[in-house]
Amino acid sequence: MGLSSRTMSRSSPSGFLRSVWADYRAFYAFRGEVPGRLRLFAAPRILTNPSLHAVILIRIAAASPRPLKFVWRNILITKHSIDISRDPVIGPGLMLSHPFGIVLADVTIGANVLLAHNVTIGSARTPRPGEEVPVPVIGDRVVINPNSVIAGGIHIGADCIIGANSVVDCNMPPNSLFTRGKARTRS
Repeated sequence: MGLSSRTMSRSSPSGFLRSVWADYRAFYAFRGEVPGRLRLFAAPRILTNPSLHAVILIRIAAASPRPLKFVWRNILITKHSIDISRDPVIGPGLMLSHPFGIVLADVTIGANVLLAHNVTIGSARTPRPGEEVPVPVIGDRVVINPNSVIAGGIHIGADCIIGANSVVDCNMPPNSLFTRGKARTRS
């Protein structure tokens, strides 16, 4: 996946801009946008698209020093009903199809991942003060559909699809599908 260190969540300004550009490209490429139009419409889209606003706020919160994280977290909660923990590690190309009701613990999320609304990714239980509990690791190009919960120290392999209203608490091998309480290989 290429995201081996939790310290990668704090990036340089140029790394931040590269991530935001990758998020923008992924969001519109997923919708079939022609590459030539990506640059042409970048500024108005970034200024007006709520999905991109939410992704940029998530990136800012993840890259901010600890004393400022709560400010960005509160803005995310107020504007989008999105709650993130202190140190999520998120690869380039994050897509939020409907940016509200999302909860992210200190998870590791790969590149080009799509999160729908009302998705929760975190520990399987509430930790005691000072206790660390295992959280999911999400691979590249994973699609997580609405109202899904991914909980515990599990691994979701690359190219997986998690169906709507799913509760995933088991590992998923790459290129598999989770619906109706079962993981199976996609055909």
